[in-house]
Amino acid sequence: MLLTELTKYVCASMSPIHRTTSIISIVIKTVHISIYILLISATADCSAPASDNSTQTLSCDICEEAYIAGIKALKLSSLYDPKGILCDRTIVSNPSSHPLIIGVGPGTTGTKSVALALYMMGKSVLHYSYERHATFSTGKDLVTMNTELTNLQKRIAHHGLASNTSTDELLLFSKTEAILDHPFDIIGNRIKDYFPSARAILTWRSPRNWCSRRVEFCRKFPQNEFLACAAPYMISPHGLHLTDMSLQQCEKSFNLTVQYYQCLFGERLLVVDLSAPPDIGWFHVIAEFIGVNISKSSVCKIPGKLTHRLQCHKSDSACQACVKEQALRRRQKSSRTHD
Repeated sequence: MLLTELTKYVCASMSPIHRTTSIISIVIKTVHISIYILLISATADCSAPASDNSTQTLSCDICEEAYIAGIKALKLSSLYDPKGILCDRTIVSNPSSHPLIIGVGPGTTGTKSVALALYMMGKSVLHYSYERHATFSTGKDLVTMNTELTNLQKRIAHHGLASNTSTDELLLFSKTEAILDHPFDIIGNRIKDYFPSARAILTWRSPRNWCSRRVEFCRKFPQNEFLACAAPYMISPHGLHLTDMSLQQCEKSFNLTVQYYQCLFGERLLVVDLSAPPDIGWFHVIAEFIGVNISKSSVCKIPGKLTHRLQCHKSDSACQACVKEQALRRRQKSSRTHD
């Protein structure tokens, strides 16, 4: 535009010969100025810090896109924004290499039984009901409550992750070897961001059965705990409760979440349906999955409902034998550590 105006002025005020020379001079100077402006712009672009949006947040991949599309089709509360939750996660600048085991199955699917089985395999375990250190300096078992990990787990369960949890706090879970039960089932993707080497165990039961039983199970808790307990099996379902959903919506969201975790973890996910054990038993399958060597002649099996904090029922001789076997393993492991 500047070149056009200058040319009009030259044409109106100069002779033909001077006019041609001046126009050529103007063109050359305009080109120089344009190049100079481009160089300044390029330099500014190179020196300016990259946008926070491009370097600090994740973008949706195929796993997230499929989950978002499925959840939106359910027409749940407009307050729930799956895209914002899944795709606007802050990138973890310094993730942990700790090989954490994450229980991404919802409560009332056998999470306590699997947690106890992991403990019997020599793993320290954090479950909503307790925290259990499988190996201790004295070789004895230590069951603790109200520790910083237990408190953090319950705070996330009651108040959510985004507004009440510092991102660095999630790295505290490197202090244990396995975390199971609520709320890890609904923030498993975020835990994986911090522990990319993690393996996941998804305890499963029929979605229809789970949806109809979970609310009944949660009613035994006070109102504030009931709301946390009755969260649907979805990724960070802020403000949603099973009592607000139809049975069909609950079932479909359950299946979508299972599919999302299968996509997210791939071969690093084991789906465990305790009602349908394989021939060698889930205990051995889980042990192999997490890299624990268990003798094929071992009598160990997944603890059932009669097992509470590994106090085996008198009639369960296999459980009693397994506890003795694993107690010996832990003592041997502890003595090797201190030799």
